[in-house]
Amino acid sequence: MCARRTPAGHLLGAAERVDCAEAVATLTAAPARAVGVSDLGVLREGAIADFVVVDPKVSSAPFASDGVRLTMQGGEVVWQR
Repeated sequence: MCARRTPAGHLLGAAERVDCAEAVATLTAAPARAVGVSDLGVLREGAIADFVVVDPKVSSAPFASDGVRLTMQGGEVVWQR
């Protein structure tokens, strides 16, 4: 489950937690669907495929630039560490 925490580590909105896949979809696919664009915000064949691969050891946002491993835009690798 994804949890929001204060800087002191206290859990915020425990009853409102969602799993990480739902959290990602809420920030990606759901807004795209809301404006009628079905090939944004998803990773599937034929979709636009703009995304960033982040080191799994980086567990909080904002991600440090040194945690980024790969960037794809339009289905093509545009940067890779």
